Amino acid sequence: FVDEARTQKCGILVHCLAGISRSVTVTVAYLMQKLNLSLNDAYDFVKRKKSNISPNFNFMGQLLDFERTLGLNSPCDNRTPSDQLYFTTPTNHNVFQLDTLEST
Repeated sequence: FVDEARTQKCGILVHCLAGISRSVTVTVAYLMQKLNLSLNDAYDFVKRKKSNISPNFNFMGQLLDFERTLGLNSPCDNRTPSDQLYFTTPTNHNVFQLDTLEST
């Protein structure tokens, strides 16, 4: 449906109840897969089009897993779990930033 509409240069409305979490997650995932965008790039693209977006924490985790599955550039691609521990924190500009703790 979305691919067909894009081919015909038609507008597409992706919506959910509040329009800030589920629909955004689906749209970001679509952009990641179809345009080979990283999570941050896809999120930033959607954010430029619609400023009030806020995918919930679990959806963000699923998008991060999806990014890894797609093999897209991720800030931690060159690290292995045994090298460092990492966690995400929200930022104002990007979806998240990775903070690291050196393993002991």
